[in-house]
Amino acid sequence: MLSISTGALHHERITPGQIARGEGDSYLLRLNAQIEEFGPTYLRIMPEMNGNWNPYCAYSANGKSRGKSHSTAMFRRAWQRSVLIVRGGSVARINRRLRELGLPSVRGRSSRDSLPVVPVSFLWVPQTAGNPKIAANSPKAYWPGAKYVDWVGTDFYSKFPNYRDLETFYRQFRSKPVVFGEWALWDADSPEFVNRLFSWARRHPRVQMLIYNQGNQPNGPFVLRKYPRASHAIRKLLRSSRYVAFTPEFAPGESPFPITPPMQGVSTTAGKITGEVLVRAPNGATFTPLIPGGIVPMGSQLDTRNGSVQLFAAVGRKRTDTIYGTFSQGIFTSRQGRRSRLVDVLLARPPTCPGGRHARIARVPPPDRNTVRLRERHKRRGGFRTIGGYSSASALGTDWLTDEACASTTTIVVKGIVAVRDLATGKTITLRAGGTYEAHR
Repeated sequence: MLSISTGALHHERITPGQIARGEGDSYLLRLNAQIEEFGPTYLRIMPEMNGNWNPYCAYSANGKSRGKSHSTAMFRRAWQRSVLIVRGGSVARINRRLRELGLPSVRGRSSRDSLPVVPVSFLWVPQTAGNPKIAANSPKAYWPGAKYVDWVGTDFYSKFPNYRDLETFYRQFRSKPVVFGEWALWDADSPEFVNRLFSWARRHPRVQMLIYNQGNQPNGPFVLRKYPRASHAIRKLLRSSRYVAFTPEFAPGESPFPITPPMQGVSTTAGKITGEVLVRAPNGATFTPLIPGGIVPMGSQLDTRNGSVQLFAAVGRKRTDTIYGTFSQGIFTSRQGRRSRLVDVLLARPPTCPGGRHARIARVPPPDRNTVRLRERHKRRGGFRTIGGYSSASALGTDWLTDEACASTTTIVVKGIVAVRDLATGKTITLRAGGTYEAHR
């Protein structure tokens, strides 16, 4: 995890207002290039933004505003600009989004240029309650919008264990995985604090990452070797299967997990993309290009007619309870129950069809038929299930196509075994490679 600040209090290198205006673009462009070279990166920019000890906080300790260039509005714009540039992609597209936000274009790049699309995940980590603790300095005042945040989190220390504010904060931001960007023992060897924090994390399944902060001083107050009893408690708790030896994207021999985890029943996450894949959020008005690592809320519509996308979905509470498949050729919407191990892929129906099941989902349907190809490559319980108007199909570790027409749904198996359920007859048919089944009204 890489944490980025703008300097120390009274020694500020750049203000949020200057970042928003593009005066830090050269740094952001270099950061984009370095992440491309390094690989998957968790990025925590301007953490504890509502703490007066940080130069980018909008308020001093006495509650006095630090001025327009440090306002919460400028912080949000600085964050949005940073995310758009570091994530990368077409500079023309980035500039278009910046204009929509009322911000100037990327400095030092032409609209004809393209930045590397990098595997980066942004961690938004305020204090659970502002300091000063006033409404204008609350976490929500600094919220840049769900499109620009991958993880929501906070910092938590044994010296200030405020579980009441922690609980409130957890409930305020329900659609994101939760990270403790920093946690540590402080001035007391307290296994009780360790056990209580881990117990709290266990009861709150969106907590997916805890980062212990040993500080940057060899004999600082957070160094674990100072706390032998608490260290023993940590080692014991880490034996649980919930805690993995590696972050999944770096685990030896593991699948290429996304750096931003999907949330069961809430969202999927995009992995590798070829060509152009478009996405429209639930109740959204327009389609926008999907980028690798992008979060796709359940109920979003994806258009893969001109490309393919690897989608990851959660089928359990552990980070490694993740399935993935590659989708191409058609338009579909995904849905999943909060505890379901199945992710439904609902095919959009052609516009010429007179009503029918799932027709309401097809807001921008294909001309006369819709074919979605799905290739699954995981070995975990659960999976994707394609659903057309007249049949559904599910399998594990295989490759099949579902073709939706007005009067039929056809399943074609390329590889492996697929179970097809005919929605009219209620029968389930097993198809092997090369097999085809056409279900009618």
